Amino acid sequence: MSAAILLPLLIYILITVSVNYRDARRATDRATLALAADLSKDVAARLQLVGHSMRILATIRSIDQQNWAEAQSRSREIANLDPYWRNVALIDLERGVSLFDLRTARPVVRAIDAQAAIPAAHRSARRPMFSGVTRGPDGRPEIEAYLAIDHATTQRYLLRVSLDPSIVQQVLMAANLPDGVSAVVDRRGLFIARSKAWPERLGTPATSYVRDAIVRARSGLYRSITWEKLRTQTAFATIAQSGWSVHVAVPSSSVDRAQSAWELWSFLAALASLSFAALLVFLAQRVIEERRVSQVRAQQAERLEAVGKLTGGIAHDFNNMLAIVIGSLDLANRRLAKGNTDVVRYIDNAMEGARRAADLTRRLLAFSRRQPLAPAPVNVNALIRSMQELLSHTLSGALTIKTDLADDLWLTFVDPGQLENAIVNLAINARDAMPDGGMLRIETSNRPAENGGSGNQIGIVVGDTGSGMTADVAARAFEPFFTTKEVGRGTGLGLSQIHGFAVQSGGDAIIASIPGEGTAVTILLPRYVESGTDAARPHIPRQDETAPAGRADEIILIVEDEDQIRLTNVEALRSLGYTVRHAANAEEALAVFQTQPGIRLLLSDIVMPGMNGRELADRVSQAYPNTRILLVTGFERDQDELDESRILRKPFGIGELARRVRDTFDSPPTET
Repeated sequence: MSAAILLPLLIYILITVSVNYRDARRATDRATLALAADLSKDVAARLQLVGHSMRILATIRSIDQQNWAEAQSRSREIANLDPYWRNVALIDLERGVSLFDLRTARPVVRAIDAQAAIPAAHRSARRPMFSGVTRGPDGRPEIEAYLAIDHATTQRYLLRVSLDPSIVQQVLMAANLPDGVSAVVDRRGLFIARSKAWPERLGTPATSYVRDAIVRARSGLYRSITWEKLRTQTAFATIAQSGWSVHVAVPSSSVDRAQSAWELWSFLAALASLSFAALLVFLAQRVIEERRVSQVRAQQAERLEAVGKLTGGIAHDFNNMLAIVIGSLDLANRRLAKGNTDVVRYIDNAMEGARRAADLTRRLLAFSRRQPLAPAPVNVNALIRSMQELLSHTLSGALTIKTDLADDLWLTFVDPGQLENAIVNLAINARDAMPDGGMLRIETSNRPAENGGSGNQIGIVVGDTGSGMTADVAARAFEPFFTTKEVGRGTGLGLSQIHGFAVQSGGDAIIASIPGEGTAVTILLPRYVESGTDAARPHIPRQDETAPAGRADEIILIVEDEDQIRLTNVEALRSLGYTVRHAANAEEALAVFQTQPGIRLLLSDIVMPGMNGRELADRVSQAYPNTRILLVTGFERDQDELDESRILRKPFGIGELARRVRDTFDSPPTET
């Protein structure tokens, strides 16, 4: 009888052991592969930053004008922005000479081996090309980055930047992998970076396991033995931009030890089961606990799937918009390189892509209820009447628009621009649900609180006579990136943005739909009780793109930790006539104040490592009370505490930057 009871239990234990070991092994492999992929993305992002700086350097006027002294000076300024840049040189491929080199005080034209540079020019015609580890003139290891430049005439140049290999080492060490070994190797299998013994291994060949792996595939798993004689399970991924590969090795003993532990546990459990029949109850409890853990894991997996869906949708839409920006600017750059200045339409396309990306950011902030709102008393009936012409143009076709607006509708206190966007989005959804025509109705009503209590609301209903939704689709309609439209026709953020806006405004959004009969979305907003006389105006975004100029005696200090943003803002304000100084962090900014008298405006990012922009502004206001303050932010959690007159929100164009700077100069100094 005991054997009949315990035999199935023993079989279950053996199966559980094998399954758990297999799952543990797969989990370790997935985690290691994910870490290798993340590290490769981090290294690629750092190289891309170098590439952006090289593209900026390639477009300076002095190269086009063949003013090599000025080109060398500008190159030195840009190189000094990145501590890992050791040298910049410009090579004339046709003449076979070096035009300037930062290792000399001034430009010296000297002959070089142009044949060795031509292959690098071919490979870097479209994007920067990165070499493996080489030896510089001083014998130190370095990485060479190349970018071919097509001149307006028949000449062709090659830009060469020498980089300190620690530019890759610092990215690798930031991953903090204490139990294993990580490394970056070049296309030939030579070490560029390594988490252990880096100075000794820099530029030396990796093990045969590493070299065999990168010959066979661009990513995957393999067993290896490191130079430290450590047996490992290694995952690797190749960086497309450079052909380098990132390898992450974890000790094989961590997986093997888990297998041994499970085998020992199985033996002890089986022995105890045969000795004591009472262990059957204990093991049953273990099964229940494992099921509970499995349910917890399943819930975690669902959460990860939701996060993956969200990030995947964001990546898809942002990549589309970045494709517009990058493609348009690339076309404009090519036309300018050929001397053709007719590039306005390409720049307009790039600006439109950037505006769409900014709009997607606003949608995400609305969904997360972090969107900065500008609420005001709103007469919803007046707002809807002002939108009728807009809706008629937007919904052109065999559609009938019917409005039923309640008499004596209460005011509400919301952002009028966001409410208008919500109604337009709902109307567009209704149009898409009625491809063969139908009726769009917009209704408003007062919604008194039950039993005369607080919580009076107004209701805005946007309904259609379209195809409707099934119950499961309606239940998911407010989920981010959920859409029933075909690919390319919707981001899936419209309804989630409306729901986020309504909740952030103190209300709610409700959807009701019947397949074949239509859909109605109700937006509930709180009643505004402070005044019954304020009228709302439809929100009209400011479109003035003029850029007021400044004067040389108006000195601005720009503080921004992102090099490219700082460089762009410095160039923009200098082009408007201002005198501009800049710093990468708050500590550098305070030092500039001590050495540069007459700074009249501090333009600082809020989110920075170390001392943030708010703290810097407080220090400057106390020490230099006549200095005006303008803070820049893309997302600030404590936004309600900020004075909007002191805030410039990202993203912004040069026109908006120029206007806000001019307005700040023309206003009294900030009081603290």
